[in-house]
Amino acid sequence: MRPEDVAYWQEYAKAYSYFDVKELVVLDIGADIGSSAVWFLQHGAKKVICYSLEQQGFFDERIEWHGEWNGEYIPADLLKMDCEGCECKLSIELLNRYKYYYVAIHTGTPCFEMLKAYLDKNAVQVFTTTSSEGVTEIMYAGGKFSVGSSNKA
Repeated sequence: MRPEDVAYWQEYAKAYSYFDVKELVVLDIGADIGSSAVWFLQHGAKKVICYSLEQQGFFDERIEWHGEWNGEYIPADLLKMDCEGCECKLSIELLNRYKYYYVAIHTGTPCFEMLKAYLDKNAVQVFTTTSSEGVTEIMYAGGKFSVGSSNKA
């Protein structure tokens, strides 16, 4: 595991704890080397479908690896998207096809203001961070549930 993955791992509890992922199929766009996929599996996900430009770092029969995501709908229960810039391939129509989602948006991307306006009204901010380069990332949780509640019992 790379040193930066340790920092990511510590963020996952804040960013990805809004929903219970037990028995869900997770679509992980921006999976990097797969540390978030491992986090979802350790919290009960049935399967994780990963899209990443990075080298595949974790191998498990429940992880399905793919290269770059081209913006198409991939059937899953939960969409997790965290890849600087690829969120601009995400349409609101596509986003609303998922039962649950975690979507990170990043300052400096052409779609930031449009996605932020939509997500501020239709999702919950669960995590915000700013990189040393000054890029702010806002992670939202949303989906087919009432805002302010989660699927946790």
